[in-house]
Amino acid sequence: MPGGEIDFDHFAAVDMRVGRVTEVDDFPEARKPAWKLTIDFGPELGTKRSSAQIIEYNEQQGTLPGFVEGFTNVARDEHRHVAFGARFLRDMVQRDERHLSAIQRTLAEVGIFETTDIQERLDASWEHTTMQFEVLFDQLLKQRTDRLAVEPEDLETMVEAVTIYHMVVEGMLALTGQHFIIQYNEQEGTLPGFVEGFTNVARDEHRHVAFGARFLRGMVGRDPRYQDAITRTLGEVLPVADGVLRPKFRDPADDDVPFFGTSVTEARAFAAKALERRMKVIGLLQAA
Repeated sequence: MPGGEIDFDHFAAVDMRVGRVTEVDDFPEARKPAWKLTIDFGPELGTKRSSAQIIEYNEQQGTLPGFVEGFTNVARDEHRHVAFGARFLRDMVQRDERHLSAIQRTLAEVGIFETTDIQERLDASWEHTTMQFEVLFDQLLKQRTDRLAVEPEDLETMVEAVTIYHMVVEGMLALTGQHFIIQYNEQEGTLPGFVEGFTNVARDEHRHVAFGARFLRGMVGRDPRYQDAITRTLGEVLPVADGVLRPKFRDPADDDVPFFGTSVTEARAFAAKALERRMKVIGLLQAA
Protein backbone atom coordinates (compact mmCIF):
# COMPACT_ATOMS: atom_id res chain seq x y z
CA MET A 1 0.00 0.00 0.00
CA PRO A 2 2.46 2.68 -1.23
CA GLY A 3 2.06 6.04 0.46
CA GLY A 4 -0.69 4.77 2.77
CA GLU A 5 -1.04 3.60 6.36
CA ILE A 6 -1.15 0.08 7.73
CA ASP A 7 -3.58 -1.10 10.39
CA PHE A 8 -2.56 -2.67 13.69
CA ASP A 9 -2.84 -6.26 12.42
CA HIS A 10 -0.27 -5.51 9.71
CA PHE A 11 1.96 -3.80 12.26
CA ALA A 12 1.69 -6.76 14.66
CA ALA A 13 2.81 -9.11 11.86
CA VAL A 14 6.14 -7.30 11.51
CA ASP A 15 8.92 -9.25 13.23
CA MET A 16 10.84 -6.52 15.08
CA ARG A 17 13.85 -7.60 17.09
CA VAL A 18 16.58 -5.86 19.03
CA GLY A 19 20.08 -6.91 17.99
CA ARG A 20 23.53 -6.15 19.39
CA VAL A 21 25.86 -4.21 17.11
CA THR A 22 29.19 -6.06 16.91
CA GLU A 23 30.94 -4.13 14.12
CA VAL A 24 30.72 -0.73 12.45
CA ASP A 25 32.37 -0.19 9.06
CA ASP A 26 32.71 2.70 6.63
CA PHE A 27 30.00 3.09 3.96
CA PRO A 28 31.57 5.53 1.46
CA GLU A 29 29.15 4.65 -1.36
CA ALA A 30 26.09 5.69 0.67
CA ARG A 31 24.14 8.68 -0.71
CA LYS A 32 23.82 10.09 2.81
CA PRO A 33 26.44 9.68 5.57
CA ALA A 34 25.92 6.22 7.06
CA TRP A 35 27.70 3.21 8.56
CA LYS A 36 27.59 -0.48 7.71
CA LEU A 37 26.54 -2.48 10.76
CA THR A 38 27.05 -6.10 11.71
CA ILE A 39 24.20 -7.03 14.05
CA ASP A 40 23.84 -10.14 16.21
CA PHE A 41 20.15 -11.06 16.51
CA GLY A 42 20.79 -14.12 18.67
CA PRO A 43 20.98 -17.85 17.99
CA GLU A 44 17.70 -18.08 16.06
CA LEU A 45 18.52 -15.49 13.36
CA GLY A 46 22.26 -15.17 13.77
CA THR A 47 24.29 -12.25 12.40
CA LYS A 48 22.96 -9.92 9.75
CA ARG A 49 24.29 -6.87 7.92
CA SER A 50 22.53 -3.54 7.64
CA SER A 51 23.25 0.18 7.50
CA ALA A 52 22.24 3.17 9.58
CA GLN A 53 22.66 6.93 9.60
CA ILE A 54 23.94 7.02 13.19
CA ILE A 55 25.88 10.27 13.27
CA GLU A 56 26.71 9.87 16.96
CA TYR A 57 29.13 7.03 16.21
CA ASN A 58 32.69 8.28 16.76
CA GLU A 59 35.23 6.22 14.85
CA GLN A 60 38.14 7.61 16.83
CA GLN A 61 36.58 6.66 20.17
CA GLY A 62 35.29 3.35 18.82
CA THR A 63 31.92 3.86 20.46
CA LEU A 64 29.39 1.37 19.10
CA PRO A 65 25.70 2.30 19.15
CA GLY A 66 25.04 -0.72 21.43
CA PHE A 67 21.69 -2.05 20.27
CA VAL A 68 19.41 -1.38 17.31
CA GLU A 69 15.92 -2.51 16.38
CA GLY A 70 15.43 -4.20 13.02
CA PHE A 71 12.61 -5.56 10.87
CA THR A 72 13.54 -9.16 10.11
CA ASN A 73 10.60 -10.23 7.92
CA VAL A 74 9.96 -7.11 5.83
CA ALA A 75 11.10 -7.04 2.20
CA ARG A 76 13.80 -4.45 1.56
CA ASP A 77 11.58 -2.33 -0.72
CA GLU A 78 8.73 -2.36 1.80
CA HIS A 79 10.62 -0.90 4.76
CA ARG A 80 9.41 2.57 3.90
CA HIS A 81 5.78 1.48 4.35
CA VAL A 82 6.11 0.35 7.97
CA ALA A 83 4.15 2.80 10.09
CA PHE A 84 4.93 5.18 12.93
CA GLY A 85 5.16 2.58 15.68
CA ALA A 86 8.13 0.70 14.26
CA ARG A 87 10.08 3.87 13.52
CA PHE A 88 9.44 5.15 17.02
CA LEU A 89 10.51 1.90 18.68
CA ARG A 90 13.84 2.11 16.86
CA ASP A 91 14.16 5.72 17.97
CA MET A 92 13.53 4.73 21.61
CA VAL A 93 16.25 2.06 21.52
CA GLN A 94 18.78 4.55 20.12
CA ARG A 95 17.81 7.28 22.56
CA ASP A 96 17.97 4.97 25.57
CA GLU A 97 21.48 4.02 24.48
CA ARG A 98 22.39 7.73 24.48
CA HIS A 99 20.79 8.14 27.92
CA LEU A 100 22.99 5.36 29.27
CA SER A 101 26.10 6.97 27.78
CA ALA A 102 25.23 10.34 29.32
CA ILE A 103 24.64 8.86 32.77
CA GLN A 104 27.83 6.81 32.51
CA ARG A 105 29.78 9.96 31.71
CA THR A 106 28.24 11.84 34.65
CA LEU A 107 29.05 9.02 37.08
CA ALA A 108 32.64 8.98 35.84
CA GLU A 109 33.16 12.76 35.97
CA VAL A 110 31.48 13.29 39.33
CA GLY A 111 33.20 10.24 40.78
CA ILE A 112 30.12 8.59 42.30
CA PHE A 113 31.47 5.09 41.66
CA GLU A 114 35.20 4.48 41.35
CA THR A 115 34.94 2.20 38.33
CA THR A 116 34.41 2.54 34.60
CA ASP A 117 32.80 -0.89 34.21
CA ILE A 118 29.03 -0.70 33.75
CA GLN A 119 28.39 -4.03 35.47
CA GLU A 120 30.41 -2.94 38.51
CA ARG A 121 28.40 0.29 38.62
CA LEU A 122 25.16 -1.63 38.45
CA ASP A 123 26.33 -3.92 41.24
CA ALA A 124 27.33 -0.92 43.38
CA SER A 125 24.04 0.90 42.80
CA TRP A 126 22.06 -2.27 43.51
CA GLU A 127 23.02 -1.99 47.17
CA HIS A 128 20.91 1.17 47.37
CA THR A 129 17.75 -0.19 45.73
CA THR A 130 14.66 -1.16 47.70
CA MET A 131 12.90 -4.51 47.83
CA GLN A 132 10.02 -2.94 45.89
CA PHE A 133 12.43 -1.91 43.11
CA GLU A 134 13.57 -5.51 42.76
CA VAL A 135 9.98 -6.79 42.73
CA LEU A 136 8.96 -4.25 40.08
CA PHE A 137 11.80 -5.00 37.66
CA ASP A 138 12.90 -8.55 38.43
CA GLN A 139 9.45 -10.02 38.97
CA LEU A 140 6.50 -8.02 37.65
CA LEU A 141 8.11 -6.60 34.49
CA LYS A 142 10.29 -9.64 33.84
CA GLN A 143 7.30 -11.98 34.01
CA ARG A 144 5.73 -10.12 31.10
CA THR A 145 8.86 -9.80 28.99
CA ASP A 146 9.70 -13.49 29.50
CA ARG A 147 6.20 -14.42 28.36
CA LEU A 148 6.47 -12.17 25.29
CA ALA A 149 9.80 -13.76 24.37
CA VAL A 150 7.99 -17.10 24.12
CA GLU A 151 4.64 -15.83 22.79
CA PRO A 152 5.24 -12.49 21.02
CA GLU A 153 1.68 -12.54 19.61
CA ASP A 154 0.18 -12.37 23.12
CA LEU A 155 -1.27 -8.86 22.90
CA GLU A 156 -2.77 -8.90 26.38
CA THR A 157 0.69 -9.49 27.84
CA MET A 158 2.03 -6.72 25.59
CA VAL A 159 -0.60 -4.35 27.03
CA GLU A 160 0.45 -5.35 30.55
CA ALA A 161 4.15 -4.83 29.74
CA VAL A 162 3.55 -1.39 28.18
CA THR A 163 1.41 -0.43 31.18
CA ILE A 164 4.22 -1.37 33.58
CA TYR A 165 7.12 0.09 31.64
CA HIS A 166 5.72 3.15 29.87
CA MET A 167 3.04 4.22 32.33
CA VAL A 168 4.63 3.28 35.68
CA VAL A 169 8.41 2.89 35.28
CA GLU A 170 8.85 5.79 32.86
CA GLY A 171 5.67 7.85 33.28
CA MET A 172 5.55 7.77 37.08
CA LEU A 173 8.94 6.86 38.53
CA ALA A 174 11.51 8.07 35.99
CA LEU A 175 9.84 11.38 35.15
CA THR A 176 9.17 12.11 38.82
CA GLY A 177 12.80 11.52 39.77
CA GLN A 178 14.05 13.53 36.80
CA HIS A 179 11.73 16.44 37.62
CA PHE A 180 12.89 16.83 41.21
CA ILE A 181 16.59 16.18 40.48
CA ILE A 182 16.57 18.88 37.80
CA GLN A 183 14.55 21.25 40.00
CA TYR A 184 16.92 20.87 42.96
CA ASN A 185 20.08 21.47 40.93
CA GLU A 186 18.54 24.46 39.16
CA GLN A 187 17.58 26.00 42.50
CA GLU A 188 21.04 25.38 43.96
CA GLY A 189 22.88 26.40 40.79
CA THR A 190 24.82 23.14 40.75
CA LEU A 191 25.86 20.79 37.93
CA PRO A 192 24.64 23.00 35.02
CA GLY A 193 26.02 20.63 32.38
CA PHE A 194 24.27 17.68 33.97
CA VAL A 195 21.02 19.65 34.23
CA GLU A 196 21.13 20.45 30.51
CA GLY A 197 21.77 16.84 29.56
CA PHE A 198 19.26 15.41 32.02
CA THR A 199 16.62 17.83 30.75
CA ASN A 200 17.12 16.35 27.28
CA VAL A 201 16.79 12.86 28.75
CA ALA A 202 13.52 13.85 30.43
CA ARG A 203 12.25 15.29 27.15
CA ASP A 204 12.92 11.96 25.43
CA GLU A 205 11.22 10.16 28.31
CA HIS A 206 8.06 12.20 27.74
CA ARG A 207 8.02 11.07 24.11
CA HIS A 208 8.38 7.41 25.14
CA VAL A 209 5.49 7.74 27.57
CA ALA A 210 3.35 9.44 24.91
CA PHE A 211 3.99 6.51 22.57
CA GLY A 212 2.91 4.07 25.29
CA ALA A 213 -0.25 6.05 25.97
CA ARG A 214 -1.06 6.13 22.26
CA PHE A 215 -0.57 2.37 21.98
CA LEU A 216 -2.76 1.65 25.01
CA ARG A 217 -5.48 4.02 23.82
CA GLY A 218 -5.58 2.16 20.51
CA MET A 219 -5.78 -1.22 22.24
CA VAL A 220 -8.59 -0.09 24.56
CA GLY A 221 -10.55 1.11 21.54
CA ARG A 222 -9.95 -2.22 19.83
CA ASP A 223 -11.21 -4.54 22.59
CA PRO A 224 -12.60 -3.82 26.12
CA ARG A 225 -10.57 -6.70 27.58
CA TYR A 226 -7.44 -4.61 27.17
CA GLN A 227 -8.92 -1.97 29.44
CA ASP A 228 -9.37 -4.69 32.04
CA ALA A 229 -5.74 -5.73 31.51
CA ILE A 230 -4.52 -2.17 32.17
CA THR A 231 -6.68 -1.81 35.28
CA ARG A 232 -5.65 -5.21 36.61
CA THR A 233 -1.97 -4.54 36.01
CA LEU A 234 -2.06 -1.14 37.70
CA GLY A 235 -3.77 -2.69 40.71
CA GLU A 236 -0.91 -5.17 40.98
CA VAL A 237 1.94 -2.76 40.30
CA LEU A 238 1.03 0.56 41.93
CA PRO A 239 1.51 -0.56 45.57
CA VAL A 240 4.99 -1.74 44.62
CA ALA A 241 5.78 1.47 42.71
CA ASP A 242 4.69 3.49 45.73
CA GLY A 243 7.45 1.81 47.73
CA VAL A 244 10.05 2.60 45.06
CA LEU A 245 9.45 6.32 45.62
CA ARG A 246 10.79 6.06 49.16
CA PRO A 247 14.61 5.69 49.17
CA LYS A 248 16.06 2.80 51.10
CA PHE A 249 17.63 5.07 53.69
CA ARG A 250 14.42 6.99 54.52
CA ASP A 251 12.25 6.15 57.53
CA PRO A 252 8.50 6.06 56.73
CA ALA A 253 7.96 8.44 59.63
CA ASP A 254 9.90 11.07 57.66
CA ASP A 255 7.79 10.96 54.49
CA ASP A 256 6.75 14.60 54.95
CA VAL A 257 10.28 15.82 55.70
CA PRO A 258 12.03 17.34 52.66
CA PHE A 259 15.48 16.16 51.65
CA PHE A 260 17.26 17.60 48.64
CA GLY A 261 14.31 19.95 48.32
CA THR A 262 11.51 17.35 48.13
CA SER A 263 9.65 15.01 50.47
CA VAL A 264 8.47 11.49 49.71
CA THR A 265 4.89 12.74 50.02
CA GLU A 266 5.49 15.43 47.37
CA ALA A 267 7.12 12.92 45.03
CA ARG A 268 4.17 10.54 45.40
CA ALA A 269 1.66 13.31 44.67
CA PHE A 270 3.60 14.34 41.56
CA ALA A 271 3.76 10.73 40.32
CA ALA A 272 0.05 10.14 40.95
CA LYS A 273 -0.87 13.28 39.00
CA ALA A 274 1.33 12.17 36.11
CA LEU A 275 -0.40 8.78 35.97
CA GLU A 276 -3.82 10.44 36.13
CA ARG A 277 -2.98 12.51 33.04
CA ARG A 278 -1.93 9.39 31.10
CA MET A 279 -5.11 7.56 32.10
CA LYS A 280 -7.19 10.42 30.70
CA VAL A 281 -5.28 10.23 27.41
CA ILE A 282 -5.87 6.47 27.23
CA GLY A 283 -9.57 6.97 28.01
CA LEU A 284 -9.71 5.25 31.38
CA LEU A 285 -10.53 8.47 33.24
CA GLN A 286 -12.89 11.26 32.27
CA ALA A 287 -11.05 14.42 31.31
CA ALA A 288 -12.07 17.49 33.30
